[in-house]
Amino acid sequence: MTARRQAGALARAVPAVLSAVLPAVLAAGDFPTPGALVPHVSCRAQPDLSYALFVPTGARPARGWPALVLLDARGRGAAAAGPFVAAAGRLGVVVASSNDSRSDAPIEPTLRAFVATLDDLRARVPLDDARLVVGGFSGGARTAAFLGSALRQPPFAVLLAGAGFPAESPPEKGRKVPVFAAVGDADFNFYEVMALAGTLDALGVPNRLAVFAGGHRWPPEEVAAEALDWLELLAERTGAAPRDPDHLAAILSADLARARAAGDGGDVLEAFRRAGALLRDFDGLVGDDALAATRSFVASLGDPKDLQKRSRKLARRRERDGRDLEERLALLERRLAAPDVPPARIVRDLGIPDLKRQAESDADPEARLAARRILAALRVRAAFYVPAERRQAKDEAGALRSLAVAEEIEPSPAPPR
Repeated sequence: MTARRQAGALARAVPAVLSAVLPAVLAAGDFPTPGALVPHVSCRAQPDLSYALFVPTGARPARGWPALVLLDARGRGAAAAGPFVAAAGRLGVVVASSNDSRSDAPIEPTLRAFVATLDDLRARVPLDDARLVVGGFSGGARTAAFLGSALRQPPFAVLLAGAGFPAESPPEKGRKVPVFAAVGDADFNFYEVMALAGTLDALGVPNRLAVFAGGHRWPPEEVAAEALDWLELLAERTGAAPRDPDHLAAILSADLARARAAGDGGDVLEAFRRAGALLRDFDGLVGDDALAATRSFVASLGDPKDLQKRSRKLARRRERDGRDLEERLALLERRLAAPDVPPARIVRDLGIPDLKRQAESDADPEARLAARRILAALRVRAAFYVPAERRQAKDEAGALRSLAVAEEIEPSPAPPR
């Protein structure tokens, strides 16, 4: 669902649905075997709804368990929770992932699924409500971002994968719910998520951005671990969790290792960005001696002024590429709206052959990725959104023209035999 449409649906639906969020009676021990991801836990009050559940082993924290509630775009509860389980077990975090959340659909069922999951979770597991994190992927990320400002008791943080805030509900200056955002370097929402990080910085909202290799999907396990580590760091900074010097040292070491890996892989600017985020996040939490290795690493990357200049240049380039993507999407819409324009001409007008060549052979890695992002955005629009809209308007011919364009961008995979 587009950001604008989902925002309108959320604004209409959220007051009625979220009024159902009430304090729940905690029933200690009423949950499946700790240490295992259970793919299907029925909500006792609404048995037609369910979620995947992971409860860590070990003694229950005095304040109750921190919890991560996930909203997948297709209700794939266990698949969404899977990358977070290892880190959640290490850190003592409960993970609940709805099997009924959706994207590109009316928002009310997803809000109902969220409320039911959270109510049922609270009734089964003693939770630390001050440590509730809401996360989501794609349209689920937009819902999670909206819930960050819509809930009467805001969550501790939101975790956004593959998308940002709804367009009509952007981050607000007075609402500083921290944000961990993750996006694939070839994701068609890459430019949106990158811009979000800059917006949050400008608003003074605590945030961390992680970019991983890949397209539009949940982040891999190592990024999920980074997310939960960062949320733990944030909890220790704010006093929501007791400060643990050994744990902070472990997170610092892992963050520095990620920055070094980016530099070893040839992405000096990503290494510089990550190291800068590390220094910002740990400022005041650990002593100067603990940050000496990070500062030494930054110095090894080159002149900071030159690196900042190059970073700004890359940001401007990505802004241009983002505008290029939006212009091509608008052109696709105009061409598909004209029934006399054949698919072959639409493909030529969009520059698809050139984009394909650039995506496979351009010597500039950023140009390659830009082409892949644009192709992915055009294909998902032509293969999914436009056909759905045309069929709703009883225009089967228009839907088929759009699907023909999508096939030229990237053929659908053959069905399994």
